[in-house]
Amino acid sequence: MGYELHCFPMIANERINFALVNNKFSPFKQWLPEAQRRLFRVNHLANFIIQTVQNGDEADKELVKHIFIRVCELLNILQEQLDVQEVKGYSIAEFIQEVKKKSEFDPFVQE
Repeated sequence: MGYELHCFPMIANERINFALVNNKFSPFKQWLPEAQRRLFRVNHLANFIIQTVQNGDEADKELVKHIFIRVCELLNILQEQLDVQEVKGYSIAEFIQEVKKKSEFDPFVQE
């Protein structure tokens, strides 16, 4: 799968993942999760990071770094302009570190 950033409205400290229309407690006039939940996606990023850690060249590493920087910039913009209450899940940097750690101990990975 890809790397995705999702957005959910919060009502009474609960994440809402169902349709809302004209709900006075919602920050959105209309909330349709199928259309609005995913803010962006980087297709096949996990696979590309694994390939880059195991066999990638400098261009691959620079591309992963570029994606990481752009995602961080986007998160910073969103946090400045929206009331972000929670960010959870693997960050790209955490995923890279996890792949590196597993690759070091995997006898089937060739260096």
